[in-house]
Amino acid sequence: ENPRTWLPLKSGNGFHIFTILTLKTGKVGTKGKKQIFEENKETLKFYLRIILGANAIYGAVNLFLFYSSVTFWTWGLLAFALVVYSFSYRWMQGMAHPV
Repeated sequence: ENPRTWLPLKSGNGFHIFTILTLKTGKVGTKGKKQIFEENKETLKFYLRIILGANAIYGAVNLFLFYSSVTFWTWGLLAFALVVYSFSYRWMQGMAHPV
């Protein structure tokens, strides 16, 4: 919780007006915007590799091991997952940019 200090301010008509001054406490930021942006870029690269790798493995397993039992819905759900992943990735990209 932040400590509060009451500061009296004297107005022209002799009445005192009090204001609350809230002091900031806590940890001071140690990372710069550039470092945060670079870390965000590296994290996004990692997520992109995971997304593409997982879908590539799933597609390869279905194509080579279960080809005879794969239906339209298998590939349709894979395509749906790719769409969901792409929207999620784009959303994370939008959050990764510095303000």
